[in-house]
Amino acid sequence: MTSTDGDSQDYPRGPFQSPRRAVGSLNLLGFVSFLLAIGLNAVGLPITALLHPLDIALFIYWFGVLVVGLPLWGLLHVTDNVLGFLKSD
Repeated sequence: MTSTDGDSQDYPRGPFQSPRRAVGSLNLLGFVSFLLAIGLNAVGLPITALLHPLDIALFIYWFGVLVVGLPLWGLLHVTDNVLGFLKSD
């Protein structure tokens, strides 16, 4: 089961609906922005052409996605789906 139906807690309705979906959405946004930066670089608009704080902010965001976001999403996925049998119904 990969939907939020198997999450270990009831979360309020909203755009994210669970911590796992929230982290997954942020990871997806980071991946899409990284692909966009690669595409812009290919047509001659490198990320370093952005205003000074924006390029550094993007690098920090991508680093956070790789170092924090993906492992956290994996951990939430395992605890919700693999260890879900431990929860009480």
